[in-house]
Amino acid sequence: AMEYSSDLPLTAAGTPALVGDDEVVLYQQTHVSLYNRDAKTFIDGVAYCTTHRLLWHATDRAHAKQFPLSLVARMATAAGFLMRSPKVIAYFAPSADAPFVKFSFHKGGSGEFAEHLTRALSRQSWLAVEREAAARRAADAPREFSASSAGIGGVLRRQQAKRAAQSALTDEAFGDINALMDKAKDVVRLAERIAAERRRRDAAASAGGGGGGAARRPAAAP
Repeated sequence: AMEYSSDLPLTAAGTPALVGDDEVVLYQQTHVSLYNRDAKTFIDGVAYCTTHRLLWHATDRAHAKQFPLSLVARMATAAGFLMRSPKVIAYFAPSADAPFVKFSFHKGGSGEFAEHLTRALSRQSWLAVEREAAARRAADAPREFSASSAGIGGVLRRQQAKRAAQSALTDEAFGDINALMDKAKDVVRLAERIAAERRRRDAAASAGGGGGGAARRPAAAP
């Protein structure tokens, strides 16, 4: 079952490096051995149950393993008896002959570990991280050209809207010009009326002045 594991990176302080800010250590227990199926493979280490993984590293940090909870199909427990320590078992397939690993607890803590593991498997907190990673990959992936991805329908609609807007602006401009021309015609007609009125008054004044002669002086007495 070790094929379901990978090496666990440790920090400078010797603790497991967590995956981003979303992973949380739910429980940890010292004096835990790790079995590959029924074979005791690593002895005396620290086991961790996090929201995303099962972790184990040797006390001297010589070995460190991690098992993603997304690969764990189910879990079980085995009670201790006499010289046999209690165990928490993680199965990597739902079948009866599924590969599995055992965490053997020599100084207690198996019940708490199993409880937190059950909750973590139920909550599936790692799915949010997987969805976020898939969204990032989709956003970074180059897009293939197609009628749907290029949005030809949208481009045509935008062009039609642009032409309609330009047509509306043109109609509005011509409307403004026509209004100005109409106003100009009114101004011309008003000017013509004023000029005609002046000519009429000037003609009337000229006619009144030309009808009277110079006044005669009375004759001097003899």
